[in-house]
Amino acid sequence: MVQACHASLEAARTFLPVSGEHPFVIVCGVRDEPRLFRCLDRLEAAGVRYRAFYEPDLEGQLTALATEPIYGSKRKVFQDYQLLTVRS
Repeated sequence: MVQACHASLEAARTFLPVSGEHPFVIVCGVRDEPRLFRCLDRLEAAGVRYRAFYEPDLEGQLTALATEPIYGSKRKVFQDYQLLTVRS
């Protein structure tokens, strides 16, 4: 989750105007780095801008992605990913 926060901060700096409306935040899970790279490829193919986070403490491993705010039909790119949920 910390990795997702790092990526979100980078995306916010890049894609959100200072005085803009706060977007919804959705967190999806990906099991490993190869799948995360496939997600990155999928985002690029769909024309979705994103920021990737590479963890310095893990030898620069890709650990998270965050996108620009997504609206309309672009949301379909995420339909196959599992949402993070809270377990009780």
